[in-house]
Amino acid sequence: MNGLTMNITPITDAFTLTTIKVEPSIDSRLLAKSLGNKHRHVMALLDKYMGKFKTFGHMSFKNAGGDRPQGGGKAERFALLNEDQAFFLLALPRNNDHVDSLKVKLVKAFREARRAAGQHGTEYLPSYHQLHDELHTLAAGSDHERHVIRAASMLKQACVEAQIGGAT
Repeated sequence: MNGLTMNITPITDAFTLTTIKVEPSIDSRLLAKSLGNKHRHVMALLDKYMGKFKTFGHMSFKNAGGDRPQGGGKAERFALLNEDQAFFLLALPRNNDHVDSLKVKLVKAFREARRAAGQHGTEYLPSYHQLHDELHTLAAGSDHERHVIRAASMLKQACVEAQIGGAT
């Protein structure tokens, strides 16, 4: 996986987003299916407009194993698109009710991913700041004040590392 951390997170009934490091992404196969297109046609669009897609961020391509029950088969190449790339892909076909409803679902899925990531990153902060302030008040003027504050800082770091470890 090239050192990338991948996490599959169901966001809505319509789409499942994949998180690469901290950026939510969507599988091009899922978008092709939702559009009612063959995936090879979506990949052709990605290849044709590769330069434009790259203006929205790094293009991440993967290979999925073949679908034959006895094994083997040709590996299917697919892309993991970030939010901007996914919307650019949806902007390429002509708008109709179906494409418009897919855009709405995609907006909601990425919005939920941003909300969840923002909430996850600040869960410990309110209690940490209160604890830090109280420790600072209690240790003020003490010979051990700097040690108490250092211990509070280490506690904060442990909380952050525990959250990051729990997110992967």
